[in-house]
Amino acid sequence: MRSQHYDQSGKPMTMEAWVQAFENTNARIIGQQLVGYGPGKKWVSTVWLGLDHRWSESGPPLIFESMVFVRGYSTLRRQPHYCVDIWCERYATKEDAERGHRWLVWRYRQTRRQRRRRLQL
Repeated sequence: MRSQHYDQSGKPMTMEAWVQAFENTNARIIGQQLVGYGPGKKWVSTVWLGLDHRWSESGPPLIFESMVFVRGYSTLRRQPHYCVDIWCERYATKEDAERGHRWLVWRYRQTRRQRRRRLQL
């Protein structure tokens, strides 16, 4: 049976060790960045999950995740906040997660620039 919990280097770990590591919020964060401004701004967040998110048995465990959020409206909080996810990528290594985070930030900056150029024409 394969392990469910992995450290940031991809090595299997016990659930107890994972719980301890996961409690350190700062160590989980690979990158977080706000892209754009106004109502169309995006929140790009890349974190270490430590849990394998593969859909099959083949390939390395996917233990990092990038998500992109846009502003939504919380009826519970009665205020806007970043709650609607529009993109998700998962990675096997920290290096891939860092590279993926930079790419997503670049992608949404480019999208913003292209939209701004179209409005100027």
